Amino acid sequence: MTTALIALDVPEFQSLSPSKAEQIRNTFLPMAETLAEFEVAFTDVTQRAANGITKEISADARRVRLDIAKIRIAAEKARVEIKAEYVLGGKAIDGANNILKWAIEGKERALEAIEKHAEREEALRLDALMQERTQVLAALGVVAPAGVATMDSDVWNVYLRTKQADHADRLEAERVAAAERAEQEHRRAVALERTREIAKVYDFVPADVREDPTSLSDDVFADVMALASAAALARQLELDNERIRAAEAARDVARLEAERAEVQARADAEARAELARAAESDRIAREQAQAPVKARLRDWVASFALPALPGDAHPTEAAIRKSFEAFRASALRSVEKLGEVES
Repeated sequence: MTTALIALDVPEFQSLSPSKAEQIRNTFLPMAETLAEFEVAFTDVTQRAANGITKEISADARRVRLDIAKIRIAAEKARVEIKAEYVLGGKAIDGANNILKWAIEGKERALEAIEKHAEREEALRLDALMQERTQVLAALGVVAPAGVATMDSDVWNVYLRTKQADHADRLEAERVAAAERAEQEHRRAVALERTREIAKVYDFVPADVREDPTSLSDDVFADVMALASAAALARQLELDNERIRAAEAARDVARLEAERAEVQARADAEARAELARAAESDRIAREQAQAPVKARLRDWVASFALPALPGDAHPTEAAIRKSFEAFRASALRSVEKLGEVES
């Protein structure tokens, strides 16, 4: 199969002499011929890769890429050598080199993509496996280790079973702890409720039941409380009867005391009345006996009088006369109280 050569014609050749242009062209021509020889290999690898990339195709792509890369390197070397000699042909040299470089780099990129396909596929596989295993472990409450994606299946399965067992053990421990907490809460609630019931008939409940109200089943506790309630009721009835009897006895005593108090009150009232009658009679008798004396004294006091002040009036006279009238009034009061003082 014959492959056409890359045309090495650049506009800058027109500025050079035909011999110099031909010399430059001839320098890169062997490389263009060599690249044409690899065209078949390049086409073969890219066509096979289009139907699916295998490790063999990846290896062939690498080999062809490295081979044509040598052409690019040789062309670059030639460019540097020629450009040092042909200053005026530098642009022509660069143009020819760029044509080859463009043609080669495009093929290199295509071949490298084929070559690296397996690596990319493996990276994608490991990334997907990492995500999958990370999610599985996260559901078990485990942080995935860095190398979990590269574990062999056997190693991964053993590791996963271990973590699943740990997770199951943890869940069971949590379930047991929750059940124990619930049982404790239930016992505390039962103890509180029973303690309230016991308090109503405390003295009639056995001491061991008062100390640990939850030691009995519901049926047995109900029987104990029924007996205690019956005993408490019987005791209450007994106390009520005693109070009734005591109240009746107290009422009898109170009635007798009231009768005695009433008789004593009547006697006291009659005695006070008799004393009052005697005192009144004595007062009347005294008044009758003192009447002539009081009348004589009353007349005597009434006869008291001050003579007129000789000479001119004096301010002290009014004060003396006021004191005198107060004395006479006091004397009259003494006369009126004469019988009371003597009694």
